[in-house]
Amino acid sequence: MVPDAGVVFAGDLVEQGAPPDLEDAVVAEWPTTLDSLLALGPRTIVPGHGDPVGPEFVAGQRAELAEVATLHAAVAQGTLPAADAARRSPYPDVPWPAAAEKRRLMTRRH
Repeated sequence: MVPDAGVVFAGDLVEQGAPPDLEDAVVAEWPTTLDSLLALGPRTIVPGHGDPVGPEFVAGQRAELAEVATLHAAVAQGTLPAADAARRSPYPDVPWPAAAEKRRLMTRRH
């Protein structure tokens, strides 16, 4: 963060102009990480891709990612098929079932 300017450089944590890349993400942790970013109180967030955005945009993306995290958890628990979860996702065209399957396998090991 550049405190005097109220700017945070978020890298690929925030995506503008295209949906986030979820394929290898730990989606369950993404919303909380965005909460931490927003707690810094930035006026401007520079995403990894796209134009700079305000905190409202990040809050909206955080809500969408929380929805995806819920879907991922259902897939990992075996209560929802990955194809159904993908259709319900705010990002239906983004390939993400691989991450959900990876999480399911990791959960089984522990």
